[in-house]
Amino acid sequence: MRPTPPWRGPDRRVPPGARAGRDQLRSGLAAGLVLFDVDDLAGLNLTAGRDAADQLLDALDDRLRVLIRSTDSLERLEGGAFALVLPGARRLDALLVAERLRTTISRSPVAGRAITLSAGVAALPDDGVTGDAVEARAARALRWAKTHGRNQCAVSSEASTDPRDDAPADVLAHLRAVVASIDGQHLHTRDHSENVASYAVATCQRLGLPEEHAMRVRRAAFLHDIGKIAVDSAILMKPSSLTDAEFAQIQIHPVVGARMLYHGGLVEEARWVRHHHERIDGRGYPDRLDGSAIPVESRIIFVADAFEAMTSDRPYRRGMPVEAALEELECCGGSQFDPKVVGAFADLVRGGDVAVLAMLDGD
Repeated sequence: MRPTPPWRGPDRRVPPGARAGRDQLRSGLAAGLVLFDVDDLAGLNLTAGRDAADQLLDALDDRLRVLIRSTDSLERLEGGAFALVLPGARRLDALLVAERLRTTISRSPVAGRAITLSAGVAALPDDGVTGDAVEARAARALRWAKTHGRNQCAVSSEASTDPRDDAPADVLAHLRAVVASIDGQHLHTRDHSENVASYAVATCQRLGLPEEHAMRVRRAAFLHDIGKIAVDSAILMKPSSLTDAEFAQIQIHPVVGARMLYHGGLVEEARWVRHHHERIDGRGYPDRLDGSAIPVESRIIFVADAFEAMTSDRPYRRGMPVEAALEELECCGGSQFDPKVVGAFADLVRGGDVAVLAMLDGD
């Protein structure tokens, strides 16, 4: 008898199409697999009771089905686990879908309750030539996501056991906690860093960067604002123009962030974060690099960060319409931003190939 995969328990409900998803994984054809798990379901069972938890999972099942393609297969598993099979998807494609679903669920109550999801992403043939191999890699990625702070998506390559590929788990958990604090308490912008990371990954993919490289850019993009922990929150939240002294404080955040990442063992990511506010015309900070002297990874993060900031609401202003934000990026291409990066990102958005994750007060 084939052993039960590490993420699968007895089926609680197997709707039409779920078996097709399993068959897709076993067929040898390209497919992405996302394993979702509700965060802290045990706590919900204790505080609200098992009946309320079951109702929530039923409602979540219905919500997820509305958000996926008709060709995708969603299966409800034991407890708060779900398996999503995406025919024809590679790892980065599956990651972008997983991030869109995770973000959507985190922003609106399910059955009247706020919940979050963690997810593990793998793909066939990227992670093996059998369904069992892909399932095992996705399960390991899901455990990585749960261990490193929850409410996030992890790709199989991030869950590598090779110490050269990763900072120590406790260091990563600390860095993620700092970013969550900045997003939530200092900037009052939920999911800002996750959104920037998603845009950066999609742009890397469009520009043809290798997947492993794109995953490192994703990590740097998520951590790009970590240095703002050293900036007075009153300055970060100031609705009017900054004084020269206040702007000087803002300019220290890439340097502080780079130092934090470097000491955490993320050497390349540190360099990219240090330079993510450099401008093509050399008028950026902190080092006034210009043109090709700016790492392309930093140029990608800069565009992703600017678009996310322009389109999302802040306490002191409303977000811009998507097309207006794209036009602003294009207007500044060649001076502030790399026009090639802007073009790739704008094509993604206008073509509907990347979900716009702008955070609006109505969310």
